[in-house]
Amino acid sequence: MRRLRNIFRILFICILSLGFAEVAFSSGKKDKSAPPSPEEKSDGRGYTAEYPKYPDEFNQIMEEAFNLAQNGQYLNAVHRFTRNPVTFTLKKQQYERKRKGQPEIQPVHDSIARVLELEMQYTAMQAKLVSLNTGLKASVANSLYQQAEENINSIRETLETFSSIRNGIYDEGVKIRELFKSLKAQKEISDECWLSFCEKFILGTEKTPYTGIIGALDAQWNSIDLGLLEAITEKEESLQDIFDKAMSEELIFNSPDSYESARNAVMEFSPLSSTMKNILELKKLLAGKLSERQKRTNKSMIESADFLEQAEKKNLELIETAQKISLLNKKYSNAEETKADVMQAMREGTEQTIKEYISIANEYSVFISIAEGARKNKWLKGTKSFAKEVPRWTKTTESFENSYSFIQNYCEKNGNEVLKKAGERLLEAGDKFYEDEKNQYDQIKILAPGIDIKLEEDESEETPKQHPTEFIRQTEELLRTNKADRKSLEDGSSSLNDAEKYYKSTVQSMQKKAGEQLKKLEQFKKTLESNSEKIRNQQLHARTAINEVHMYYSRALSAYENENLSTAQINLEKAQKTYDSIISIMKMDADIQDQTYENLSTLKQKIVEKQRPSLIKNLRDYKREIRVNYYAGNYEEANENIIRADNVRQEWETFMDTPLDADEELERFRQLVATALTIKNGRVLNPEDPLYPEMSQILSLCDNYYTLGTSEINKGKKRDGMAHLRKAKEKLEELKLVYPHNHEATILAFKVDKILDPKAFNNTYANHLKELKQIDYSKKDATSLMGYGDLKDLQEINPAYPGLSDFIANIEINWGLREKATDDSAKEAAEEIAQEAQKALDSAGRDPEKLAEIKAAANQALSMDRTNATATAVLDEIALRTGQQAAVTLNAADEAKYQQAIRFLQNGNVVAANANLQELLQNPENLRSAKIQKLKNRIEGMLK
Repeated sequence: MRRLRNIFRILFICILSLGFAEVAFSSGKKDKSAPPSPEEKSDGRGYTAEYPKYPDEFNQIMEEAFNLAQNGQYLNAVHRFTRNPVTFTLKKQQYERKRKGQPEIQPVHDSIARVLELEMQYTAMQAKLVSLNTGLKASVANSLYQQAEENINSIRETLETFSSIRNGIYDEGVKIRELFKSLKAQKEISDECWLSFCEKFILGTEKTPYTGIIGALDAQWNSIDLGLLEAITEKEESLQDIFDKAMSEELIFNSPDSYESARNAVMEFSPLSSTMKNILELKKLLAGKLSERQKRTNKSMIESADFLEQAEKKNLELIETAQKISLLNKKYSNAEETKADVMQAMREGTEQTIKEYISIANEYSVFISIAEGARKNKWLKGTKSFAKEVPRWTKTTESFENSYSFIQNYCEKNGNEVLKKAGERLLEAGDKFYEDEKNQYDQIKILAPGIDIKLEEDESEETPKQHPTEFIRQTEELLRTNKADRKSLEDGSSSLNDAEKYYKSTVQSMQKKAGEQLKKLEQFKKTLESNSEKIRNQQLHARTAINEVHMYYSRALSAYENENLSTAQINLEKAQKTYDSIISIMKMDADIQDQTYENLSTLKQKIVEKQRPSLIKNLRDYKREIRVNYYAGNYEEANENIIRADNVRQEWETFMDTPLDADEELERFRQLVATALTIKNGRVLNPEDPLYPEMSQILSLCDNYYTLGTSEINKGKKRDGMAHLRKAKEKLEELKLVYPHNHEATILAFKVDKILDPKAFNNTYANHLKELKQIDYSKKDATSLMGYGDLKDLQEINPAYPGLSDFIANIEINWGLREKATDDSAKEAAEEIAQEAQKALDSAGRDPEKLAEIKAAANQALSMDRTNATATAVLDEIALRTGQQAAVTLNAADEAKYQQAIRFLQNGNVVAANANLQELLQNPENLRSAKIQKLKNRIEGMLK
């Protein structure tokens, strides 16, 4: 029976050999669509000769079969064992001789026979195995996952047969291995024996995978698996391509339609994962007859399928994240378009853009965090631990990681950008605050030139007036603005702290710059405060200086209100002088300067109006006293009265700052008195003359000699008396050498001559009178004046001399030294003219032409009758109306210019003073100013 079985086996092998070449040819080439070889999936190792002491034939067969299996020639690899006469006969004879009759020999033969039978079945199903995955690939490629399930069920039937063959061979190999291990353990056999070779030819070696018949079958099984999985990976790649295109950097935030395309693509990952798991279920057909390595690989395959399912969820989250970022971008864009002027918004308390920017930046930071988390997710790293033959979905993981990397970078960039815009907007506000405050202050500073220049030393006409009160008020308002601006800037800078940690460096940079702006505004605040204090001190200085002016003004005002006009005038003049003396200081406060000047000017006009009647009355009183003293021969007293009247006019002229009209009456008396004093000049010893003591002593001695002489003569001592008279004459001649026209000396000489030689005296008197009458007294020159004096001396010696008194009277009348006797008809005519003038005055008002005519008529009446009271009253009334015009008051600017001109003159700068004068003369009102007229005369005199 045993012999018959061996014959059958040999015959069976021969029959199979006839078709070996064809089968080998048909399956000896690697399918182009085959998955990567087991070598490529097994740590990159080739066949390793693990048993160097085994026969060369063993290692040669094992290596050749291994290489065939690695190249996808699975059937040829199996045949390399089953169709090779050496395979199951290697050292068989030696073993059977040595172990002849042992019970293990037959079971080994049986197992080998069973392996060969199963190999025949395996060979017969090769056509089905080669085309097994064609339908599945098409279904998966077309997303027909239900049809794919049907394809898998069909594949399952073929693989069930394949697994049955494979498992049967595996079982026979295990039987031989167990016999080998048992006998070896009993030390009945060694490693290098027939049993050892047989079990390794069937099951393969321990260290090198995919060796032996089982290794070749498993390699083909894996090839089938990988072929089926290739359909999954190819589909996954095509879906990933769609996703990648839709979620490219160009479209990810800019094309809403692309999200739907990407979503549709990744939503196939779950059914694709299910299909993959169904394929992996086929491994169970191997009934657990797997190596540990195969078990680990199968576990990784399941995890890979799970990963694909999770990839759908993760990528959907990615799409949702992209959509949210796209909406955030629109929000960012809207914030850019709707932002208002930052300075106005911050000052009005309506600024929201900065907070909105920070909020948007923080929203970007949320996505930065999401991206960071996604890139660090264990799910993403899970595939990296898979064996090489397990799909790692590298394209998906790389796409996922790259997308989130792009999202992270994009959000970091946009987040920093929008936060920088928040900071830049804040800094823009700071710049605008500073520039606006500075521009405002440039305008405010115009009110206070004293900030930059010393006003008390400034002579420039271009310098504007200083208004400290308004300057301080506006500065305080600007300080409040500065405080609010700094608060807004500080709050804005603090709000940057709300930004997330990702923007720390940006926040620090912006806050540093904002801090610098705050320092600028703080420094500007100090400048405002410092300048305000400076101007406040200048104002205090001006007001302190003007206190004296106010004191005199208050006194003047009080006196004016109490009708004490003289005191009012005196105090007002003191106030005006004090004002003029501090006018340079007054520049520090133009407001109080202008007000003070206005007060002084107004009170001055009021005093002038009330004081004018008093002035005219005083002048009239002085004129009466002059008249009385003159006609009484009190020329010196009359002259003193004239001087007093002049002083009153001068004071009034100075006070009013306008020249008074000429006073014809006063001028007439001035001429009369001057003439009288001129005549008297030299006829009376002047106490102020240096020779006065000596001459006065001589005159006194002469008078003593004369008195003594006449006394001696009266006593009868003519001789002694005449001697004294001659001494008197000698001394008189000595005095007359110095004062030839001295009245006392002349009279005394006449008296002495009349006693010494009466006859000669009479002749001399008559001849001298005759000479004096020859003088032309109408000329009123020095000769006539001396002649008039001599006539008066002759009259005093002999008042009764015929015709002498009338002659002198005519001269005096002609000269105005004596009033001509007025007859009644002249007085009546004068009164009539005066009455007409009075009537005309009642209706003339202030008409200057009418008043001039009336004044002429009044003067005519007075010329006819110097005592006419009506004419005098008319003249006084005219003086009240127009004769004394309203006081001239320069405006504050012209007053300052006048004072400046005076300072120029004091410093010798006549040209600059003249320039000021010419400007003052442009105002017609200033032409009436007495002090300006004096200034004009003074400058013109200096320029000649």
